[in-house]
Amino acid sequence: MSELPLGWADTTLKFACSKITDGTHHSPVNLPTGEFMYVTAKNIKRWGLDLSNISFVNAETHDEIYSRCPVEKGDVLYIKDGATTGLAIINPLDEPFSLLSSVALLKPEHDALSAGFLKYWLNSPITLKMMVGQMTGTAIRRLTLTKISSQSIALPPLPEQKRIVRKLDTLSAHTTATRTHLNAIAKLVGRYRDQVIKAAYSGRLASPNEDRQSFEQEGFWDLPESWEWRTIEDVAEIQLALTPVADIQELPHIAPDNIEKNTGRLLPYNTIAEDEVISAKHRFYQGQIVYSKIRPYLRKAILPEFNGACSADMYPVRPRDCCDIKYLFYWLLSAEYAYFTGLSEGRTVLPKINKKQMNASPIPWCPIDEQAKIVRWIEAAFRKIDLLASEAEKALKLTDRLDERILAKAFAGELVPQDPNEEPASVLLDRIREERATTPKQTRRASTGRKKASTSKKKADEMNDKKRSQVSETHLSSLLKKLGGTSPSRDLWLKSEMDLNEFYMLLRDEVSAGRIDETQDKRTLVATNAA
Repeated sequence: MSELPLGWADTTLKFACSKITDGTHHSPVNLPTGEFMYVTAKNIKRWGLDLSNISFVNAETHDEIYSRCPVEKGDVLYIKDGATTGLAIINPLDEPFSLLSSVALLKPEHDALSAGFLKYWLNSPITLKMMVGQMTGTAIRRLTLTKISSQSIALPPLPEQKRIVRKLDTLSAHTTATRTHLNAIAKLVGRYRDQVIKAAYSGRLASPNEDRQSFEQEGFWDLPESWEWRTIEDVAEIQLALTPVADIQELPHIAPDNIEKNTGRLLPYNTIAEDEVISAKHRFYQGQIVYSKIRPYLRKAILPEFNGACSADMYPVRPRDCCDIKYLFYWLLSAEYAYFTGLSEGRTVLPKINKKQMNASPIPWCPIDEQAKIVRWIEAAFRKIDLLASEAEKALKLTDRLDERILAKAFAGELVPQDPNEEPASVLLDRIREERATTPKQTRRASTGRKKASTSKKKADEMNDKKRSQVSETHLSSLLKKLGGTSPSRDLWLKSEMDLNEFYMLLRDEVSAGRIDETQDKRTLVATNAA
């Protein structure tokens, strides 16, 4: 191991934390409303704790989970199971909540380890690689608490940790803002391409000074005098050639999923044999456009440079002599053409445009020489747009690499100045070791994060034993109206005399039926007009 920076010391997470545990290993009944929030890996995002889709557990379940996993504000929550393993955040909430076992709880020894330092260290690429490399399991891969606890960590003096965290907070804000702007470019590129197409087929580029003629049909726009609205059948032929798969085993097989939406880009594909196709497919050839008739709003079409076979959900289309193939291709990719297909399609479950509808769909037609000019203008504009997108993508990768370099420098002691007068981390760790040696282990049960249940509550637990079959389907909404129309869920349960699980199942039914609603914080139930 390389020499540590001045004042730093090696230890393990087990020693640097007063507690490392995880949530419940038995998924409890959880509902959209209740007393205590129930946090799982899906609620933990890179930016923090996402409560938009939070569920709740009852007090009894919470007490059991919280007794071994007492989450407090400032603790570190760390995903240890599944695809997002390795993501750490600091708990920002004052109120107690319950955790599922997919999330580990780390309580740093605050006299030696900053929670912010621990969060950044866990999220660093080097630590992520080490942790993910120790995952086990087949169906769901996970990190064990033993592996997490035994992980080595190099600690700077506590004041230096805090300087590192402040510096990382500042730099992270800058790179996050940069990343946000760069990601926005990718969205803008699609809009720019659409605007280019719209301008090209308006006729205002090729014939800016020509008098224009207006049209009354829905969606049609005015065109130059030398232009006209024609149908696809006027300018092209849909050429269907259904062929048994036995005759085309070695041909490329193109389906709608092999085409990127809106762009006309061909994605990776296999041969007919490799895809083990059993039903007949349409042959297509160079000089044709392959257009997806299924979900036309996705705007999927390609201009293949090879012969192949396509799904029966696609049309091979060959332009007539009066139409440039690329002029037709870019029109079929346009948002405007998708709009017209939406006017003709009749299916709602799976939108599709049939051959008759496609033949009757419109295209703004202009003389063939103007079509060629428009195609050149479109492709020149697309080259500039694609260059911008490519540069943004490169910059985004550089931003990711910059984050990695910053974190590497931080945990090598090279990001912030060091002060030889600060108390070394080894002294802080020795102090913790002495305190643990002289302090007996705590034997009391951990707090549940709420007041101890009263005698009346215990009696209610014993008395509330009714099942749904013993009450009416509007039992809860009727009680809620008697309580003035609003009530905390706990109070309504006590009044209902129902078993707790039976209560929540009936509550779910009444919420689904629209007789009961819940406030935005999901703590109070409200009787609706339908009750």
